[in-house]
Amino acid sequence: MKLLIIFTGGTIGSTEEDGIIDASGRNEDVLRLFRESPEGMKYRLDIDTVHPYTVLSENLTGRHIRILDSTISEHKEKGYDGIIITHGTDSISYMAAAIDMLFAGADIPIVFVSSDLVLTDPAANGLSNFAAAVDFIDLHMRTGDPDMCGTFAAFRNSDGVTYIHRGSRLLRQAAYTADLMSAEDRFFARQSPGGGFDLKEDHVDRSPGKLLAPAGDASSILMIEPYPGMRFPELIGMSIIGRSSGQQDRRLRAVILNTYHSGTFYTDTPEFAEFLKQAEAIGTPIFVSGSGKGKKYLSELSLDNENIYILPKASPVAMYIKLWLAYEYALSREEISGAGRAGAGEIYDTICRNVAGEIIP
Repeated sequence: MKLLIIFTGGTIGSTEEDGIIDASGRNEDVLRLFRESPEGMKYRLDIDTVHPYTVLSENLTGRHIRILDSTISEHKEKGYDGIIITHGTDSISYMAAAIDMLFAGADIPIVFVSSDLVLTDPAANGLSNFAAAVDFIDLHMRTGDPDMCGTFAAFRNSDGVTYIHRGSRLLRQAAYTADLMSAEDRFFARQSPGGGFDLKEDHVDRSPGKLLAPAGDASSILMIEPYPGMRFPELIGMSIIGRSSGQQDRRLRAVILNTYHSGTFYTDTPEFAEFLKQAEAIGTPIFVSGSGKGKKYLSELSLDNENIYILPKASPVAMYIKLWLAYEYALSREEISGAGRAGAGEIYDTICRNVAGEIIP
């Protein structure tokens, strides 16, 4: 089995000293431990490794997405049976979504692995996750199942079960747990006690879209979460820096409103009406994630506005990443100008087309 391992840091490549975890450059420990384990000894492996960057994943930026995109592009045609990417848990759902959509046409498995604890902790799941990734790639080699191509994440949750998730279906983890979950619990597979995988019926038509890795560090997308008594930000002041100034373009291109679980948002306040006016004034479209079709609560009627676009059913993480990458593509081709309203309809069409299985039927 010929594998490429891309090490990027995170807890799986970190050490702990005096209660402080640091990405200390111990990236390859997981590979050494796997080779020495009974699981690793059953394989004949031809492995190449690369270290494009080392970072604790809470510090992830557009630059890291761009570097990883470039690294995979450079190596994906070199005859590998699969690619394994080590990553931190904090932002793994964001990076996995980005890579899944940027490499929607991949003909091999690309599998993210991480660890809930540093590898020196006996309770850590990092080695188990790495082994599951190798097993998954091996299964694809033996079966040739095309649905096993694309980007995935292997992770053993606190229930003791190792799940394989599509990269673009992952949700952001809940507080106080590292467990990875897919939107609507639509994980791709789970590992059986005997070491095989129980695959779910989950065929998707994958079609590369008009998406591009970020050119800069910062996103031009503002994501807003609902909470009781929330205050709405002033949008006009967020649209002041342009490319002509020689600085990184950080103009606000779009807003994502993530709703409560029922598809609702705090709209019963004059601040919301003012927020909509400001968005309209600076030409910034608003995209709503989590408000599906069908019966609506009264508060949802306030979202009926020509400057508001209701996103398809998908992980809010995937929708944020997809919107970011779609705007990067449009900006690179000068298809939009101003703060972002121009071309919003085309961006919306891109978002509504399934690229990597991120849209849930």
